[in-house]
Amino acid sequence: MSRKLSFFWLILAAWPAGYGDTGASLPNCDSVRQVVVTDIDETLTTSDAEFVEQLVDPAHDPSMRAGGPELMQGYAERGFVIHYLTARSRTLKLTDGTTCEQATIDWVEEHGFPWNQGQTWLDLADAVLSSDDTVTYKTAAIETRKAQGYSYEYAYGNATTDISAYEAAGIDKTETFIVGTHAGEQGTRAIDGEDFVQHAAEQLPQVPTLCVFH
Repeated sequence: MSRKLSFFWLILAAWPAGYGDTGASLPNCDSVRQVVVTDIDETLTTSDAEFVEQLVDPAHDPSMRAGGPELMQGYAERGFVIHYLTARSRTLKLTDGTTCEQATIDWVEEHGFPWNQGQTWLDLADAVLSSDDTVTYKTAAIETRKAQGYSYEYAYGNATTDISAYEAAGIDKTETFIVGTHAGEQGTRAIDGEDFVQHAAEQLPQVPTLCVFH
């Protein structure tokens, strides 16, 4: 089966009940305001040390957790906005002069994660942060988007700072997924193993399709 047909059947399987029978139509994705937020370091990458190594050696390609691109692409294909929320500081540069922001965008694109100006956001910190400051910064970044009318449906992270920030911003812990050492702590949902392969296979069929792209 071709990739196009496979994608068609994937969308069809996730289509909300009743739409095909009643003649109702889904909105254009430009109007959708549901968001999935995800941390990057040690959530999409395998450890915090991966980006530290890239800062020193720009040729280093931070390793990622398998299944991450497919998971985030699955959400994006269903119409969700993807919010990459990282405590990486925009003031930092790689030793070749590449900004932290550009290096992050390059990595996201090169590894197949969704990236476009309309349906994805990237927030970086304005300075190198402590743990407490990280929680404050991430909470504020989410609350700013919520004040613009966006709702946060799912959240991904690996650290206790992620758990605290998502909770402070009002994201349901039953839809907060944590990978790694702190998986399942404080009432969050644990991602089994060290990648997103099984999680994506189990989670995406349960996620509704919100809209259609024109």
